[in-house]
Amino acid sequence: MTQPEWIEIALFIHGITPGKHARSHDVAYGRLFGLIQDALKESGKPPLDSLPIQVEWGWESGQSAENDRFLAEAESVICEQVNAAEQSAHDPSVVPLLRPLHLRARQMLISGLADLFYYVSKDGERVVRKHVFNYLCSQINERKASHPASKISLTLIAHSAGALIAHDLLYHLFRKTSRKSEGGSPVSQVRELARKGELRVRRFYSMGTPLTPLAVRADSLLVKIAKHQQKADPECIGLKQSDGLSNPRWVNFWDMDDVAAFPVEFLYANENKVIEDKYVDLGGVFPAVHARYWTSAQVAGYIAETF
Repeated sequence: MTQPEWIEIALFIHGITPGKHARSHDVAYGRLFGLIQDALKESGKPPLDSLPIQVEWGWESGQSAENDRFLAEAESVICEQVNAAEQSAHDPSVVPLLRPLHLRARQMLISGLADLFYYVSKDGERVVRKHVFNYLCSQINERKASHPASKISLTLIAHSAGALIAHDLLYHLFRKTSRKSEGGSPVSQVRELARKGELRVRRFYSMGTPLTPLAVRADSLLVKIAKHQQKADPECIGLKQSDGLSNPRWVNFWDMDDVAAFPVEFLYANENKVIEDKYVDLGGVFPAVHARYWTSAQVAGYIAETF
């Protein structure tokens, strides 16, 4: 049987962990994937013929033995202790009706941003990348092994902190220099596919991403942004014009009511409109709006339109 030139694979990467009594993101992943499949059919495009690769991180999913599996539990414990402290505190200047809002704001800082704080820390970056990068690349290598004559075409769909992880994964796979310590790891094998032209990024869809304010975590970008110098090259994350694919290659969905979501276009040299900030009005307010990308027919429809 003749194998296709390209195997189309979707990768899903979530962001905020689901809390102390963690459950998988299968429902969220499956809902959006189903909406995308329906939208592809409605637009006359063939649906994806393989299931997406779904990663879980930040909680005890059984996928990894890395320390990031304790993140959801730690966030929950901190929230409980902060809640108890606030309930016992007395401040006559605080309007009673506003006290629940204050507590909710603190809980959101913990459960909503602790994932980011952890990932950009030295320990968090190391263990999350080791877990997520190796898991995803192992799955890609398995798909490749089952279709040895085909090339791999990736579409990444990532939410919140997951979009930051996806961005870093692409940079890691397509950067020109390699690390000697990688050896024969799953990541190095996928990097080799990229080097030989057997791996491409078809599309990158980010949703509700805080990547923009975190651009200053690296001195190289910090100086460039401050001095209005040359912007980042989209090809450094695999968005190569030589692939012959239509633009936009990276669509970044954001809603103004989602205070954790930011535009990203201006961070890159984007003359060819490789990157598009797609504004969507999902309805509702933060924090509820932050999760609505997963169930949005508008988001799925635009993914199908640009796929």
